[in-house]
Amino acid sequence: MRFEGAALRQLLLMILAVGAGLSVIGATSATPGARPLPAWLGSKGPVEVQGERKPPVSREVSDGRFATSWLCEMCHSNAATSIAMLDEKKRFVGPFTLWQGSMMANSARDPFWRAAVSAEVKVLPMHKATIEATCMKCHAPMAMAEAHLNGEKAPGIHLLTEDTNRGQLAIDGVSCTLCHQIRPDGLGTDASYTAGFVIGDKKEIFGPHKDPLADPMVRMSAFTPVAATHMTQSKLCATCHTVITEGRNLKGEVVREHFAEQSPYFEWRNSVFNTELDKPGPDAADCQSCHMPVTSEDGVPIKTRLARTPNGRTYDAPLREPFGRHLFVGGNTLIPAILRDNADELRPLASREAFDFTIQAARDQLQQSTARLGISGPARSNGKVTFGVKLENLTGHKFPSAYPSRRAWLRVRLLDAKGSVLWASGESDLEGRIIGTDGKPLPSELQGGLVMPHRAKITQPDQVQVYETIMADSDGKAVFRLMLACGRFKDNRLLPRGWTADGMHVEDTRPIGVEGDTDFAGGGDEVAFEIAVADDCAEVEVTLLYQTLAARYAAELFAFDTPEIKRFRGYYEKAARGPEEVASAKVKVPK
Repeated sequence: MRFEGAALRQLLLMILAVGAGLSVIGATSATPGARPLPAWLGSKGPVEVQGERKPPVSREVSDGRFATSWLCEMCHSNAATSIAMLDEKKRFVGPFTLWQGSMMANSARDPFWRAAVSAEVKVLPMHKATIEATCMKCHAPMAMAEAHLNGEKAPGIHLLTEDTNRGQLAIDGVSCTLCHQIRPDGLGTDASYTAGFVIGDKKEIFGPHKDPLADPMVRMSAFTPVAATHMTQSKLCATCHTVITEGRNLKGEVVREHFAEQSPYFEWRNSVFNTELDKPGPDAADCQSCHMPVTSEDGVPIKTRLARTPNGRTYDAPLREPFGRHLFVGGNTLIPAILRDNADELRPLASREAFDFTIQAARDQLQQSTARLGISGPARSNGKVTFGVKLENLTGHKFPSAYPSRRAWLRVRLLDAKGSVLWASGESDLEGRIIGTDGKPLPSELQGGLVMPHRAKITQPDQVQVYETIMADSDGKAVFRLMLACGRFKDNRLLPRGWTADGMHVEDTRPIGVEGDTDFAGGGDEVAFEIAVADDCAEVEVTLLYQTLAARYAAELFAFDTPEIKRFRGYYEKAARGPEEVASAKVKVPK
């Protein structure tokens, strides 16, 4: 029998595995079929679309200290013929299988990120190199780290269209050999933020399991597995999910040296979820608890083998737990859908089915683990209906979190006995813009419009409670470009439970614009409603909605003219832009 190409490679790797002293065991017929790989993975190199070069197709590269995810895929993805990496219902939980459709895997292909970077450069072109390097440190970290460790100049964003080894490391996003090579040195300190992680030169792959079987990985990849506790700690995630920037004016001069553009780690530290305290509380939990859960979709702890053989069989290796599902989802359903629906141009490595899985997982996260909503009352008095809406933040950080394009808001409807709407606040159109009673977008949704203020009490339909952060420039005015951010114009995002004004990192996480609202505190907010309606009002319905890309933020972005923004706008306008539902409640109004 003659073996060629991939078959020969798999045979050789199998021989190496057996040579390492491992036997293999058979498959289970109950294992589901493997997800198909996308057709465009057979093409080569970057392509021209609308006169621009697009990202190259992902391929296996092992160069310097790093390797693309395909090297890891051969053993850490699911195969229909293997019983490794399955939960109690034999559902696939392989790290590569789940990661491929995540925003981590697609951080460098994300067209919204590319558009936003181009807008920053448009505002301050004299700082192009600094802007691109700062953004790529977290969105294309392997290539940036390799250049830094080699003493080379930071590459520009053009690297993402080059089908070179370094370009492949860049386009592979936040990949396996980046996160799993981060050393514990300095984690949780100021030096570690904004991609200040430390990568060693021994090609050690850190994981949470004691006594790892090293020989197969060493023989097949030249990386050595090493047991390490820091892989399950929040301070690992903090390296890229704490972003500190310098605020500049339009001349490019530094006005503020420290601005926490993203600070979920700081918010988590000032909450009941902090595990780094001398005596953590009963609710203490790290980032990985939600974003890499060690239980199945049904809440059952996962215990399984960590790897399969390259030819789809199973090593006779110990079952391991905890086993973290590499989901990495928050609330982003927009960009995974854009990547899925424009794959011929963006050419992600994930299949359509993988993106569908990620989108559903994000919706599940939003609806099950993000916030709770309750309605107190309602009551009738002097021709008015009064009630309160109480929101509880279930996350370990602010909600919405991190990048300032995100927002949540309350949609409130008063209904008659037939379900017809008598009064509404927070309705939106098909473009995801909050509208008034005339069906037109409110001024706060449009470029240059006034920002919707935080409210403790709502009486009119054009008053909408929008939870968001709006940045401020050096003059204290609302601004939507990160490089011009010197502070916050508004920040009424829901605080995590346990946040206090005398806790850690208060200057970077304190709310802005909520003065006088005594109900706004750690853990949530309460909004009072007093609405004049007809006597036939029978029911109150309240829904908490969420957007990854607020309509206002998009309008401010589209005011700039760059090829990246034009391209993203084309994707965006074809996408479903409406908000995702987080929580909802409905109560009867007494007669």
